[in-house]
Parts: sequence; structure tokens; C-alpha cells
Amino acid sequence: MLREPRPAAALAAHESAGKASTLKPLGEIPAPLQRHLDDNLEWMSELDAMAMPAIFYRDTQGRLQQQQGAARPQALTEILGRAD
Repeated sequence: MLREPRPAAALAAHESAGKASTLKPLGEIPAPLQRHLDDNLEWMSELDAMAMPAIFYRDTQGRLQQQQGAARPQALTEILGRAD
């Protein structure tokens, strides 16, 4: 998926196809892609992020907080604020 010109579209097609997906693993990861993956892993480690998605934000007291993994709707409202 990461080698596709439009990774988000490739992911959507894979998910909508379900078991009929034709996506296959790479036999070998190309060096530029491996560097990208290694850089991302290092960045996540530096931030102590153990799950994706990870949201970093400041709470009402200005302290840095993080939400790892899919946030519940109520938590998203607290993090991002209300849109009304």
C-alpha cells in the first residue's frame, strides 16, 4: 500500500474488497520505503507512541497530553472541542 501513488485509495479498495482483495505482501521492501518505515518507528519511539493513531494535544491547563489508539467520540470532543 505504501508503494502505491495514492496509499489512502489503495487502503480503501483493500478494505472494501474484504477477502477478495488482491493485495499481496512485498517480497522485499525497497530501501527508500524501509528508511521511511524506520524513520517513522524512531519518531514514534521518541514520542512514546505505542499505538496508532496517536493524538498529541494540550489540555485546559496547557499540559501536553496524548491519546493513543482510536479515541471514543466523547474523548475526541474533549480533545478537539465542539464544532458548534
